[in-house]
Amino acid sequence: MDIGPKDVVVFYYSGHGTASSDSDDEFARPAIRNDKYDYLSLSMIQNLIAIHKPRLSIVLGDLCNSFPGNNSGSIRRPLIPFPQDEFFERSDFPNLKKLLMQKGTITSTSSKRGTVSYIQSDGGVFTKLFINALRSEVKGSTTPSWHNIFDEIKDELERRKYNPAHFEISLNMKKPPKPAPIVVDTRKSLKLNNACR
Repeated sequence: MDIGPKDVVVFYYSGHGTASSDSDDEFARPAIRNDKYDYLSLSMIQNLIAIHKPRLSIVLGDLCNSFPGNNSGSIRRPLIPFPQDEFFERSDFPNLKKLLMQKGTITSTSSKRGTVSYIQSDGGVFTKLFINALRSEVKGSTTPSWHNIFDEIKDELERRKYNPAHFEISLNMKKPPKPAPIVVDTRKSLKLNNACR
């Protein structure tokens, strides 16, 4: 991949996954393989992206993180509403840009090590909660933040009687630099004022 320091990289996976039985990695392994890598975990994928040093990297997974043999998702009701209209409107773009201009890494998945993923007949619970929280943050905040999005996901999980501890979230966001203070040399302005008289 040709990734630079101004780029944003998003990796999203929804499908079958499993926990690693040969490591302590907390993040699930998506069921994807190739000749070079054998079932990389989401944290390994984040590390491969980090080598290229993008400004922001987001790795999201809606998949089970259970051990082999216990791999069927947990179906939950009532259904979480999913937007049927366009996800974003043109008026949302400035706030989307504010989110994407932030620096750091986000790795999040629908299930902690040893657990299955919550699913519904129309999709994964984590994916729907993430998109709903992202839309809400972009539409309702003047200073959108990734922390607010994941706090909203946790709050919604609790409102719907899910266990928020079921999800695995790792946010490593760098705080934006504080603006440099404006220093005014009053002696110079006094001299100018006197010169104008």
